[in-house]
Amino acid sequence: MLAPTLTPLVNSLAGERVRGRANAMSTVTFSLAFVASPALSTGLISAGLAAGWIGLLCAGCLGTALLGLRLGGQLTPEQDGAALGMTGWKALACPWSADMKVAA
Repeated sequence: MLAPTLTPLVNSLAGERVRGRANAMSTVTFSLAFVASPALSTGLISAGLAAGWIGLLCAGCLGTALLGLRLGGQLTPEQDGAALGMTGWKALACPWSADMKVAA
């Protein structure tokens, strides 16, 4: 669900000068998560700490949502999709459309 939208979202938020580094950091974070997540979850569940694992999942989801809300206020209107009349949930549902021209 996230894969088709993540790269266009990173590209639309990053400036020309840092676009390559932003894409690299995005890829590195997913690579680390794909390696660390199974090891961490297996270790916690096998040690009888399944509730801790679920707690970490909930904390991670909540932290990500709060970080997204905090950082969302720093977007320019073009990055937020306001130039196309796409703000809030519409912009989240279709992040690549900010790069497209819309006929009036």
